[in-house]
Amino acid sequence: MGQNDLGQIVLHRREQVEGLTISVTSALAPDDAKKAFKKALEAEKKGHLPEEAQESLRKAVGIYPKYAVAWFELGRIAAQENQKEEAERCWERAIDVDPKYVSPYPMLAQLEAGESHWPKLIEVTGAWLRLDPVDYANAWYLNAVGNYFSGNLASAEQSARQGVKLDAAHRIPKLPYVLGMILMQKRAYPEAREQMQVYLHLVSKPADVNEAQKQLAEIERLSSGMNVARGPDQP
Repeated sequence: MGQNDLGQIVLHRREQVEGLTISVTSALAPDDAKKAFKKALEAEKKGHLPEEAQESLRKAVGIYPKYAVAWFELGRIAAQENQKEEAERCWERAIDVDPKYVSPYPMLAQLEAGESHWPKLIEVTGAWLRLDPVDYANAWYLNAVGNYFSGNLASAEQSARQGVKLDAAHRIPKLPYVLGMILMQKRAYPEAREQMQVYLHLVSKPADVNEAQKQLAEIERLSSGMNVARGPDQP
């Protein structure tokens, strides 16, 4: 299904939204832990080696194991260094110590999607959406992808439709694509064609255009086959 930009994370305080993009654990951190965290951020800002920031962050979580933001930053640096297992561990730890801190969820979900860990992707995006079902169309998209590849077409369709509804600006072009693929599996060919055509109008890369045209041709083939099987006198 490809990769998508998760977009800017902003702070929301609305009904239905329990998640926060700041962690309440930060205010409770001891001064020594805060100093170590600040030192890590300064090391990154100055372009020092990642190991220097990691060392300070590990010191911060060693002093204060519930320091969710420090765990998140550790995971982010690990991901940049292609240390996927370490990134996963750190983001999971950030969620464990502060389940309402939203920032680790998109990163962990994208990692699980990239590794094709579909059950884990469903779990992570499900928790993310329980915190905030109204602001992150990408959470619905990734949840739909996880359910699609797990064979849960009903759940995949529900998530994809919710994502399409939220993504009025079409910032996630793959949403109509995945909805079209789901509908094709369900033999809802007219709407599958419609969604794939929407996707075709949103993309410009030759590979994406070719893929959309390929799927449209497959939809037409399957739809024609169904019409032949029904016969001219059947609805």
